[in-house]
Amino acid sequence: MTETLFTPGEWRVEQGTTLVWGACNADDPTSRGMGYPVADVRTTAPGTWAKGHPNEAEGIANAHLIAASPDLYAACRYALGYLTGEDDPMIDEDGDEVCPFERMRAALLKARGEPSND
Repeated sequence: MTETLFTPGEWRVEQGTTLVWGACNADDPTSRGMGYPVADVRTTAPGTWAKGHPNEAEGIANAHLIAASPDLYAACRYALGYLTGEDDPMIDEDGDEVCPFERMRAALLKARGEPSND
């Protein structure tokens, strides 16, 4: 598989903002666990939406979708391995057993900004 060049995960949205941070420490939810900015989804003030400019809620939703990108990529990669039989989709890059369908479900929850079930 081709090496990825994007910022390594974990990516997350800074609470109450549209800032997406990458290379985060998943075990440290404080600001010290933030890596570095990946994207700032620009928004306009609520009620002042103009064509081509998302309002705040849309900007936050876009930020969550962007933050889920590495998870969505990994879920697609493992699902493809499962469907084609090319890879062992039950083993992730850390050597841990994971179901590709659970990985997809978790990535979709993250993309919607919803808490995971674990």
